[in-house]
Amino acid sequence: MASLSDTFRTASGGRPTPGVPRVLVVDDDPQVRLLVRKALEHYGYTVTEAAGGQEGIERLQAETFDVAL
Repeated sequence: MASLSDTFRTASGGRPTPGVPRVLVVDDDPQVRLLVRKALEHYGYTVTEAAGGQEGIERLQAETFDVAL
């Protein structure tokens, strides 16, 4: 089983890009997360993934996002 830190991935390598909207994508299906991440990155969003609800809550407590899906 992947550790919590291995589960989170950020398109910008963990560093927010100024002026670029940040999106948290939470889903237990890695293929769904990948599809949504690729689509959002295509339009210039910075995307962070969480592999479930608990991980999403932890990420929301640790970072600031413009929107969570």
